[in-house]
Amino acid sequence: MKGLRLYLKNKVFYSKVGNSYKKIGPALDVAKEAHSSDIGVIHIIDRDLASGQSKNLDIYDSLTQFIHVQVELPRVCFVNELSAYNVRIAFVPPNVPLDINYKFSLLRTDYPRDMDKYPEFNDILTSNEDVVNEAIRRKKRIFFLGKNNKAFCSILDRM
Repeated sequence: MKGLRLYLKNKVFYSKVGNSYKKIGPALDVAKEAHSSDIGVIHIIDRDLASGQSKNLDIYDSLTQFIHVQVELPRVCFVNELSAYNVRIAFVPPNVPLDINYKFSLLRTDYPRDMDKYPEFNDILTSNEDVVNEAIRRKKRIFFLGKNNKAFCSILDRM
């Protein structure tokens, strides 16, 4: 499966180029184009949610009608709201405390030892080959940030 990593701000998707962001276009239009290009998952880093603003919640409701969406949150904010829209949410240790009241779907880590700390996660999001190998050994499903033939889903930065 192919995925696409995008940054969301004010209902517009951006790609990250170095330390800056390049505007791609309105979120729904970009997602529809991605879906028609055989992209199965959109991996979103929502810059508004990260700053405590819920400007994009309606976008998630629309996106999940036609494509799988997962969101990487750098801190706990709007987890329950996103869960209501069937959005998969990445748990990012140590910035996010694991709380049974939140519905996290996958573990975001580049450290194999985190799989020992958080064994309840079957889906692993990583960009580290060592984590991939350990996840395979443990029979976990891998979402890789980049291209990886062993991963269930390779999440790329462009279509």
